[in-house]
Amino acid sequence: MNHIDFNSLDDIVHNTVFSIPDYQRDYSWSRGEVETLLDDIGALYETNSKSGVSKVSKHFCGSIVTIAFDEEVSRNTRDILKSPRLKNFVKMNVIDGQQRLSTLSLLLIALRDYAKENGIELEEKIDQLIDTEKKDENSRLVPVINFSNINTQECYRSLLYGTSDKFTRKYLGAKHLNHNYQLCKQFIDEFCERENPEKAVNGLAEQVRYNLTFVGIYCEEDSDAYQIFESLNATGLSLTPAEQVKNIVLMKSKSRDQSLSQWENISSLVGEDCLVDFLSHFLFYKKTSRVSRKDTYSEFKNILRSDSVSSVLSELTNCAKVYAELKNPSANNPACMQLQDMRDFGQVQAYVPLLAAGVKFGVSTEDFASVADSILVFIARHIVCEQSSNKLDAVFSSACEVMVDESKTAKDVIEFFKQQQQCNDVFEDYFRHLTFDYSAKPQKIAKTLLRRIEEKEWGAHMPISVDRKQLSVEHIIPKQPDIEVLRQWVGSSVIDAEGFDNVDFTNQVIKSIGNLAILYQPENSSAGNDNYEDKLNKYRTDLKDSHGVSRGKPIDTFKLIRELVSDYPNKFDDKSVDQRAKDLAKKAVIAWS
Repeated sequence: MNHIDFNSLDDIVHNTVFSIPDYQRDYSWSRGEVETLLDDIGALYETNSKSGVSKVSKHFCGSIVTIAFDEEVSRNTRDILKSPRLKNFVKMNVIDGQQRLSTLSLLLIALRDYAKENGIELEEKIDQLIDTEKKDENSRLVPVINFSNINTQECYRSLLYGTSDKFTRKYLGAKHLNHNYQLCKQFIDEFCERENPEKAVNGLAEQVRYNLTFVGIYCEEDSDAYQIFESLNATGLSLTPAEQVKNIVLMKSKSRDQSLSQWENISSLVGEDCLVDFLSHFLFYKKTSRVSRKDTYSEFKNILRSDSVSSVLSELTNCAKVYAELKNPSANNPACMQLQDMRDFGQVQAYVPLLAAGVKFGVSTEDFASVADSILVFIARHIVCEQSSNKLDAVFSSACEVMVDESKTAKDVIEFFKQQQQCNDVFEDYFRHLTFDYSAKPQKIAKTLLRRIEEKEWGAHMPISVDRKQLSVEHIIPKQPDIEVLRQWVGSSVIDAEGFDNVDFTNQVIKSIGNLAILYQPENSSAGNDNYEDKLNKYRTDLKDSHGVSRGKPIDTFKLIRELVSDYPNKFDDKSVDQRAKDLAKKAVIAWS
């Protein structure tokens, strides 16, 4: 029978070595959760250090659920814990509570490091709470806590032992471990600034070791770890949909090692940060209807009632390969430009029809490139015409139905999106009145819209050779001119007119699409806040990049700059902005069609 005990951390880790099983999430506590725990420990120290306290206060920290170590669910730690040198240790899988245990171990490491750096002798030895002081078969010291993710494990070892183990800091577990270790160090530093450092360090160590209490739940060996884990996280509050899906996949798998390898490959292909989006988009494509993130787990659970784990993982792997190319297209992909533009627009839901098209036509084919362009044009017109994102679900649902129909060709899909897009008159009118705030996302959208017009101006047979990473949005009338500079641009009659409002003028004129062009970043910087005559001279000057290499003249590189110089040779004011917005809107109809 399972049993429940109230234990201190010292009770829980005494002569025990823990493994985080494969189905567990990676270490992921954020700043808020760590700071709450540290504040509680600090408050506990304050309470117990008061003079005259007759009874030691305790702080309840929740449950620690464990089960006997199971090699089958511990692929990355089995060789470590099987070491005969650990024969006198109790070996456990942590089913619930690894985030708290891991964070407390970081605090203990930080306390140990502070004591060592400041010549403080710890009254209570805390090393045994974090280090078994035993070595595995490769002569590497074994921590008390061992993570399922190899990268996370190596990062943790580097903090615990000061080793130079190789790991990637950007991955979720390592990123959170490093960040939260620094939070623990900062907490100790601040605590020791207002207390006697020796008393503070030893007092904090005592609170962590003896005065935090947990409900210890030990599950018998014949318990099903996956089902226990699923039940503990049934509300979905502590796990992401991706972590829940991973659990159900492993629970139903007949070959867990192979399934875990496939899952890790899928995660690597699409990236940890995009995994939930990918699973949601995959389900949308398969069901031809939107599946919310919160319903992702239940939908996969339904799928696995009829389909085998191997077939589901195989299909997921194939789709993940497509999805990875959609997100980070190779330079030689015929749809590279369209996919980069889609990324710049930031319309995540558009990856649903793109995934369907990539699976149907092959993501590196000309057919896919043509379909991707039709989706991109649809999205551009949708954004410009300020359509609700809620309307996209119905369109993408119908698009997926078209694409899963084997009889439909790329031309059919392209025609579908043409029928869905905003008409030319509406698009032109909205485009003419576009304005863009100075923040990153609006500026990125403006750059994408203008760059396509620029390319179309050169013609299909003379595409502009532009490195998009080096492009920036040029504000012809400067972004933040003072009144005297603005007076030089638009004249005293505008500035001194009754009712003139600089904020309104900025929003309506300076942020207008008619006031924008694209330049290479060094050229944009050199144009600065000059008057129009000086800007025209810069546009006609052979400029160099940061490496001293000639870029040529902006009027030779950019058609829109050439037309600006030609159409407005002497003056560019608020009326010019309005006229140029009209002209750009007509060009946009052609470019975005």
